[in-house]
Amino acid sequence: LQDVLTDSHDHVVASGVFFIRGDDDMSIWKSHVFSMIDAMYAISRRSISFNVLGNWSDWQDDQLAYFDMNELRKHCEKLTRFMHFDFSYPLYEGTVSLYKPQAIQALYSSPEYERYFISQEG
Repeated sequence: LQDVLTDSHDHVVASGVFFIRGDDDMSIWKSHVFSMIDAMYAISRRSISFNVLGNWSDWQDDQLAYFDMNELRKHCEKLTRFMHFDFSYPLYEGTVSLYKPQAIQALYSSPEYERYFISQEG
Protein backbone atom coordinates (compact mmCIF):
# COMPACT_ATOMS: atom_id res chain seq x y z
CA LEU A 1 0.00 0.00 0.00
CA GLN A 2 2.97 2.35 0.36
CA ASP A 3 2.93 2.89 -3.41
CA VAL A 4 -0.72 3.97 -3.43
CA LEU A 5 -1.08 5.93 -0.20
CA THR A 6 -1.47 9.16 -2.15
CA ASP A 7 -4.23 7.65 -4.30
CA SER A 8 -7.78 6.97 -3.22
CA HIS A 9 -10.08 4.21 -4.35
CA ASP A 10 -13.79 3.57 -3.97
CA HIS A 11 -13.25 0.09 -2.53
CA VAL A 12 -10.08 -1.56 -1.23
CA VAL A 13 -10.02 -5.36 -0.90
CA ALA A 14 -7.50 -7.71 0.71
CA SER A 15 -8.37 -11.34 0.14
CA GLY A 16 -6.34 -14.11 1.74
CA VAL A 17 -3.41 -11.89 2.70
CA PHE A 18 -3.91 -11.91 6.48
CA PHE A 19 -3.99 -15.71 6.93
CA ILE A 20 -0.33 -16.75 6.75
CA ARG A 21 1.91 -15.17 9.37
CA GLY A 22 4.76 -17.64 8.93
CA ASP A 23 7.19 -17.47 11.82
CA ASP A 24 6.06 -14.02 13.00
CA ASP A 25 4.79 -13.82 16.55
CA MET A 26 1.01 -13.34 16.57
CA SER A 27 1.25 -10.01 18.39
CA ILE A 28 3.61 -8.67 15.70
CA TRP A 29 1.40 -10.06 12.93
CA LYS A 30 -1.74 -8.60 14.52
CA SER A 31 -0.08 -5.19 14.70
CA HIS A 32 0.84 -5.49 11.01
CA VAL A 33 -2.70 -6.51 10.03
CA PHE A 34 -4.29 -3.71 12.06
CA SER A 35 -1.90 -1.21 10.40
CA MET A 36 -2.88 -2.57 6.99
CA ILE A 37 -6.59 -2.23 7.83
CA ASP A 38 -5.96 1.38 8.89
CA ALA A 39 -4.05 2.12 5.66
CA MET A 40 -6.73 0.48 3.51
CA TYR A 41 -9.44 2.53 5.20
CA ALA A 42 -7.42 5.74 4.80
CA ILE A 43 -7.18 5.35 1.01
CA SER A 44 -10.78 4.22 0.47
CA ARG A 45 -13.57 6.58 -0.44
CA ARG A 46 -16.44 4.15 0.27
CA SER A 47 -15.39 0.86 1.87
CA ILE A 48 -12.84 -1.82 2.53
CA SER A 49 -13.22 -5.59 2.78
CA PHE A 50 -10.84 -8.26 4.03
CA ASN A 51 -11.02 -11.78 5.34
CA VAL A 52 -9.49 -13.39 8.42
CA LEU A 53 -9.42 -16.75 10.16
CA GLY A 54 -11.47 -16.95 13.34
CA ASN A 55 -9.91 -18.27 16.54
CA TRP A 56 -12.76 -20.76 17.07
CA SER A 57 -11.35 -23.19 14.49
CA ASP A 58 -11.34 -26.84 15.59
CA TRP A 59 -7.71 -27.12 14.42
CA GLN A 60 -4.89 -24.60 14.18
CA ASP A 61 -1.63 -24.38 12.29
CA ASP A 62 1.33 -22.58 13.90
CA GLN A 63 2.00 -20.61 10.72
CA LEU A 64 -1.53 -19.24 10.34
CA ALA A 65 -3.09 -16.20 12.02
CA TYR A 66 -6.33 -16.64 13.98
CA PHE A 67 -8.15 -13.55 15.20
CA ASP A 68 -10.40 -12.89 18.14
CA MET A 69 -13.46 -11.19 16.66
CA ASN A 70 -14.11 -8.98 19.68
CA GLU A 71 -10.59 -7.60 19.50
CA LEU A 72 -10.88 -7.11 15.74
CA ARG A 73 -14.26 -5.38 16.13
CA LYS A 74 -12.87 -3.02 18.76
CA HIS A 75 -10.06 -2.04 16.41
CA CYS A 76 -12.48 -1.51 13.53
CA GLU A 77 -14.73 0.66 15.71
CA LYS A 78 -11.85 3.13 15.96
CA LEU A 79 -12.30 3.68 12.21
CA THR A 80 -16.06 3.52 11.73
CA ARG A 81 -19.25 2.28 13.34
CA PHE A 82 -20.50 1.07 9.95
CA MET A 83 -19.25 -2.49 9.60
CA HIS A 84 -20.38 -5.91 8.52
CA PHE A 85 -18.87 -9.17 9.80
CA ASP A 86 -19.91 -12.22 7.74
CA PHE A 87 -18.84 -15.58 9.12
CA SER A 88 -21.81 -17.49 7.76
CA TYR A 89 -19.99 -19.77 5.35
CA PRO A 90 -18.65 -23.17 6.42
CA LEU A 91 -14.94 -22.35 6.57
CA TYR A 92 -13.37 -21.05 9.78
CA GLU A 93 -12.92 -17.67 8.20
CA GLY A 94 -15.03 -14.69 7.44
CA THR A 95 -15.19 -11.40 5.62
CA VAL A 96 -15.20 -8.02 7.31
CA SER A 97 -16.39 -4.90 5.48
CA LEU A 98 -15.96 -1.38 6.83
CA TYR A 99 -17.91 1.50 5.33
CA LYS A 100 -17.21 5.20 5.26
CA PRO A 101 -20.05 7.18 6.88
CA GLN A 102 -20.66 9.16 3.70
CA ALA A 103 -21.22 5.92 1.75
CA ILE A 104 -23.87 4.83 4.24
CA GLN A 105 -25.36 8.31 4.44
CA ALA A 106 -25.85 8.28 0.66
CA LEU A 107 -28.02 5.17 1.10
CA TYR A 108 -30.03 6.81 3.89
CA SER A 109 -30.39 10.37 2.65
CA SER A 110 -33.95 10.99 3.87
CA PRO A 111 -34.28 13.76 6.48
CA GLU A 112 -35.34 11.32 9.21
CA TYR A 113 -31.85 9.77 9.12
CA GLU A 114 -29.88 13.04 9.39
CA ARG A 115 -29.55 12.82 13.17
CA TYR A 116 -27.65 9.54 12.84
CA PHE A 117 -24.88 11.21 10.86
CA ILE A 118 -24.24 14.32 12.94
CA SER A 119 -20.64 14.29 14.16
CA GLN A 120 -19.67 11.13 12.30
CA GLU A 121 -16.09 10.50 11.20
CA GLY A 122 -15.12 11.46 7.65
